[in-house]
Amino acid sequence: MHIAVTVEGADSGMSGLSTYIRELYQVLVRHPDISRVTVFGPHDMTSWLGGLTKGHAQVVFVPTPSNMTTRSANVIWHQTSWALQLARKYKPDVVHFPVANRRIAYIPGIPTVGTVHDLAELRGLRGYGVLRNLYLRRVVVPMFALLNQTIFISKKTAADLSDVTRLSTRKHSIIYQGIDHRRFFPGDKEQARAQVAQEFSLTDPFVFFPSRLEHPTKNHLRLFEAFMTVRKRLGNRHRLVLSGALWPGAEPILSAIENYTPAVIYLGHVSQNWLPALYAAAECMVFPSLYEGFGLPLLEAMACGTPVVTSTGGALQEIAGDAAVVFDPTNVQEMENQLFTILSNPDWAATITQRGLSHAAGFTWESTAEQTLRCFHAAKTSKKGWKPQ
Repeated sequence: MHIAVTVEGADSGMSGLSTYIRELYQVLVRHPDISRVTVFGPHDMTSWLGGLTKGHAQVVFVPTPSNMTTRSANVIWHQTSWALQLARKYKPDVVHFPVANRRIAYIPGIPTVGTVHDLAELRGLRGYGVLRNLYLRRVVVPMFALLNQTIFISKKTAADLSDVTRLSTRKHSIIYQGIDHRRFFPGDKEQARAQVAQEFSLTDPFVFFPSRLEHPTKNHLRLFEAFMTVRKRLGNRHRLVLSGALWPGAEPILSAIENYTPAVIYLGHVSQNWLPALYAAAECMVFPSLYEGFGLPLLEAMACGTPVVTSTGGALQEIAGDAAVVFDPTNVQEMENQLFTILSNPDWAATITQRGLSHAAGFTWESTAEQTLRCFHAAKTSKKGWKPQ
């Protein structure tokens, strides 16, 4: 099977969207059903997708034309010349839109599959502006009807489509993401702490929050407020460590970090290679987001043997199950209490850690890939369109 996939809109290796594409396709290119993958995307895509060439499938990278790299031009290009080029020149068996809530198109005569990660903008939970919201509502969501198969990464994301738009796809699947258990596993915590101390000069006990600096969706400011109170209650020993890419509109977060330094430390965007050590070295991982379509860091931290404290925003409680301590993301007092309990009660932290290890074991990229491949096969015989409500 020849799969064409566009990786535009996936943040060029700087977010969980990139992780999804990289990890999924690293498995798919090794599957005997896949003979070729044609990848369309930015000129730098091989910097984070180079590993795809190690499978048995032929992988061809096709860079986006240099005059089509701005967001508006790229969106229009996908809808017009790119779609025609696919149909006339490349002729894949299936086209996959792995970030269909950002890039999607109608490809005449070719089955299409789209993965929808989150629809937070439909609920007003992302500050991306009026034009982007209109693009999602008036272009992207109606074009879901043109997909032969739709993949939602959580039940919550699927429910958002029907709750907010009163529409649902005719053929859809809920396919959870996985984790790479060769990288994320419960290693030696003392060794991890020594490595982190040497690389990042982190010698004090710390709480870890791996997420891009996106305001207000990632909820940094409420976390800072809750953490500073917890820190004082515990003798001012702990630090809050942040990692992630800078996002437009992050100025309020950066200003707060400056005010709370050295209690709050921002490492910037950290290489994926350092995440396992940072998880393992942390006293706990906190994830306070107002909304997430999935929440991959929860599972990564659990797999590393680190207790997780997470909000109930979006799909986070769905993904965490009973293997994390949860709080209302708008309730600073509740966030503070749950953080304090984990950091001050070793027995409870150990219980949550064991639950997390068991829970995370059930998520693999191999399973994600097998289910996705079934959707590719099903797309060939599926009809397009909406299912009546």
